[in-house]
Amino acid sequence: MAEIKIEKKKPVWPWVLLIVILLAIAAFIIYQNQASDDFNEDFDDEYSDAEIENNEDDTIYQDNAIYDTIRNDEYGTAAMTALMESMRDSTRFGTDSTYTKNALKSLAQLTVSKAEAYNLESSAALTNLQQYAESNVSSESRMDKNNQLQTQLKKVTDEVVQVIQQLQPKTNIAAETVNSLKSTANKISATAALSKQQESLQSFFRQAHDILHDLQS
Repeated sequence: MAEIKIEKKKPVWPWVLLIVILLAIAAFIIYQNQASDDFNEDFDDEYSDAEIENNEDDTIYQDNAIYDTIRNDEYGTAAMTALMESMRDSTRFGTDSTYTKNALKSLAQLTVSKAEAYNLESSAALTNLQQYAESNVSSESRMDKNNQLQTQLKKVTDEVVQVIQQLQPKTNIAAETVNSLKSTANKISATAALSKQQESLQSFFRQAHDILHDLQS
């Protein structure tokens, strides 16, 4: 009589266990993603639009002071770095139009940054510097044939002096230092060729840089 072989059924529980494990992993990943999204939303709500309660009328308003402080600090640091780079080859002041304009713009930006850091009251000089600091610098490689650059440089340097004079009572700037800067600025002419004013330009940028660098904002 032939022997009948009976195959044993493979157990089902390993597959059930595998499915349970996969479902657990999927649930964990979904939970982690949700928790990360909630954290990011809370972070954005807290620091992007800080809510401050007004004690006078119990109203809630949004304040961007944190962002403005960080932005102003980064703005001033970038301007200081750019100005220091220009100072390394100050012999190009007055002979290279683009180089001179870039240095002048960096100085204007740095001056504006310091004025804003000290909450300086608005003035014509500060407003003009703010507008110049946000303007575009042309990429001409030769000095202008007319007096436009000379006039612009004279105007901006005078306004830098005026803003620093406004800053002087609020800071540790010595009056003698400001007077020396003003004296140097007075030597810069709006009509004479800039190539003949290199010494005055170098002195002015160096003095202005030193004053603004020493300010603790």
